[in-house]
Formats: sequence, structure tokens, C-alpha cells
Amino acid sequence: MAWTVLFSVIPEDELVDDQENVVVVTVIEDTQDKGSKLGGGSDAAPVGIQVLESAVSRLGLRFG
Repeated sequence: MAWTVLFSVIPEDELVDDQENVVVVTVIEDTQDKGSKLGGGSDAAPVGIQVLESAVSRLGLRFG
């Protein structure tokens, strides 16, 4: 299993109404085929980053 946790830290002056910060947990369960070459940072994190970028964009905030 490969996993990672990513989160955004949105400054209070950029929050709109009752928006909150965003947390994304990415889990890749089927890791047997890759063996020890599968990792949270190399496999799960890129997927999580795409999800986090999309969520932050939908909130109308900039990413990065």
C-alpha cells in the first residue's frame, strides 16, 4: 500500500465565507505488482497533488 496526506494552508484573508482548508488523502491499495518500487511520494503524491490543485481551484484560490 502506498499513501500520502496533502493539505492546503489558505491564509485567512483569502478565505471566502465559511470555506475551510483542504485535506487530501491518497491511497493506492494494489501495490503487489510494483513491489518495493511503489511509494507514497513517487506514486500516491502526484495523484493527490492533482486532486488538491483541482479542489483549491474550485474554491477560486491559487495553488502553489
